[in-house]
Amino acid sequence: MKNLKSLLQNQLEREATHNNPTRASEGVYALCLDLNLESKKVLAALKKLEVFPEAVRLTVRLLTENETLEILTRERLLARRAPNRPSALELARSNNTEGLRRVAGRDLQLALQAAKPLEAGRLIEAWNVLSVYEQTRV
Repeated sequence: MKNLKSLLQNQLEREATHNNPTRASEGVYALCLDLNLESKKVLAALKKLEVFPEAVRLTVRLLTENETLEILTRERLLARRAPNRPSALELARSNNTEGLRRVAGRDLQLALQAAKPLEAGRLIEAWNVLSVYEQTRV
């Protein structure tokens, strides 16, 4: 259990510089989803954390409440992991910001290399919304 607590705390600490609890909670949620962590164990570990209380609260909410926020977060995460994802560049060209939130960080980086200034701005906005975990996930 101590390792799980450390894992969650490290993830939250990586997000600390961005000062965005929603973004941090999505990153922790994505980590838990990817590692297939048991929600009861995650909740117990989160309760022991004394840092980033707002991000912890939001993560607990994502793990315990089956409402629109959790569903949308899960959909975005699963869309990023899907084998056939839409083109980030095409989404940027059509100004589809919600679609861009469903694109993996690596795909955003690749699209940025081929983007024109207006498209690049949209891609950068989408990148900035991704948690550090999602940005660095391969």
